Amino acid sequence: MRVSVLTVLVLAALVRFCPGEESTRCAQVNCLASCLPLPMMKDMIKTLKSISMLRPSDERRHKRYLPKLYIKKLNIADIDKMLGIYEDHVFKKLWSHDIDYAERFIHSFYRLRISVELCKNRGQAELTRYARKKIKGMEEVFKKLQSEELVKAAGDFETILRWISLYTDKKLSHKKCQ
Repeated sequence: MRVSVLTVLVLAALVRFCPGEESTRCAQVNCLASCLPLPMMKDMIKTLKSISMLRPSDERRHKRYLPKLYIKKLNIADIDKMLGIYEDHVFKKLWSHDIDYAERFIHSFYRLRISVELCKNRGQAELTRYARKKIKGMEEVFKKLQSEELVKAAGDFETILRWISLYTDKKLSHKKCQ
């Protein structure tokens, strides 16, 4: 009888103190924060703004191509999938059409992509149920974009960069990872 009670108490202690989803998320946040320097993110946002200024502006408000997502419900696999969609359906098409993208932006994008992929392996590697349908819808929309719409969608990439910045901000991030 004592052994079974002691076993239950030891198992309860192990469950309580073993790293769970919260620490996995914190490991991902810490990994991204260490891999992605803030100046690189700011430079990417600045480059996107300068490119969006070059396109002809129409008076209408442009369609938003990104789904509305709540950043605290996303994980790194969701962000990785969105980066992959942007790479495959927006940036590769724009870069093949010789749109004026700075080499520095391209280098930074691939560094961002590799960093997110590396940090994804530190924890939850599946899309969240919350974002799965929204990201699938985003991919379907991005597959159908024409050349003018590609430039506008590229301008919306700034939102993803801001989401990543919020995701890595430890002060705002998910129960303050330390």
